[in-house]
Amino acid sequence: MLRANGEISYALAGQPAPLLRHSREGQIEELPAPEHRLPLGALREGDWDFRHARLAAGDMLLLYSDGVTDAQARDGEFFGEDRLFQVLRQTNGSARAVVDAVVGDVDRFMVDAEPYDDITLVAVRWMGTS
Repeated sequence: MLRANGEISYALAGQPAPLLRHSREGQIEELPAPEHRLPLGALREGDWDFRHARLAAGDMLLLYSDGVTDAQARDGEFFGEDRLFQVLRQTNGSARAVVDAVVGDVDRFMVDAEPYDDITLVAVRWMGTS
């Protein structure tokens, strides 16, 4: 949930912690993850620990599945977090531009290798209130 003041509330259900690229410094921060990240649907009833963060105008939030960082080249090398951070650092512009850049880099990295897991991305750039 994103509030008008830039505060977000989020829960993790098995996926990696969201990444926040600060607009002012360009620094990338991995948002805090709860100790336990029970996958959605793993139990009939579950309880998720909600976390909170605040976005500043221009900040980019990236949520992604582990299929992004676990994508493998033919030689077995993983795409990894370092490459993901690098793409996020180098891509300015819209949330769509970030998603396109990450998907493009993962595709080029994998060349003709078949993904074994889903590659899911959601990017949000908060422009602030006017």
